This record gives sequence, C-alpha cells and structure tokens, in this order.
Amino acid sequence: MKNTPKLLSAAIAFIVIAFACAGCGGSHESGAADGRPAIAGNNDYFIKYEWPEKPKLGTYTLKVNLVDNAGAPVEDAEVVVSYDMPSMRGAHATTENMKQNARGDYLLPIHFVMPGDWEIIISAYKDEKEIATELIELDL
Repeated sequence: MKNTPKLLSAAIAFIVIAFACAGCGGSHESGAADGRPAIAGNNDYFIKYEWPEKPKLGTYTLKVNLVDNAGAPVEDAEVVVSYDMPSMRGAHATTENMKQNARGDYLLPIHFVMPGDWEIIISAYKDEKEIATELIELDL
C-alpha cells in the first residue's frame, strides 16, 4: 500500500494529460518510436525515452533516462509507467515501476496485445514528488 498515493497520482495524471492532449494535433510517435530519443519534462528534470525499434504487436522494451537541466543523471528516482488503449479504456490498463540497470537506464518491457491506439504515461518521482511526466501516443 506504500505506492498507493503514487499510483493514484499517476492515474490522475494519466486522465488529466489525456484530456489536455485530446485536442492536440501532435504526437511523440514520430520521435522515439523510430529509435531516436524523445525528450520531455519541466525546466528542472527531463525524461528521455526510446524504443529499440518501432513497436508493433508483441513485447518491446521502453528505455528511459531521467536527467536534470544540466544533463546529469538523476539518482534514486522512481519511474512509473501507465499504459492503456484509449478506445478500450481499462481493458489493458497497466501500471508498473521501471527497473534501473547498472548504467542508470530505466527499462520496462511492454506487451502490446492488439493493434490500435496506445497511450503510455511516464511519471518520474524524487523524494515522493512528481518531477516530470511524459505522454507517448502510439498507433500500432
């Protein structure tokens, strides 16, 4: 139950971002989905994410790096990923903490079970405060 407030915060952020981006014409798919890193964040912290290749059906590992505004890696952060299909909200909803490897990369295998639109929200926390959030939209 220790992560309940963080999971609730991530779920609320997911809903807020989904509504805020509903009218947006852009998508981050063209950046990170083709292998180039995409960067998002606020003025103090940034989320860099990339895929090994453009996701399709199956399992693909999302790689995330969290850095400060000077480009230095952020240590001891918690990175939470929530993903779902907007057209079937809740049917595939998953929230997981990313694991950090020895190089400082946060990794999470994501299994895309069916074609269609997917939304992925990456939320980073430091000292139990959210420091950066990123929305990824994919069309598989």
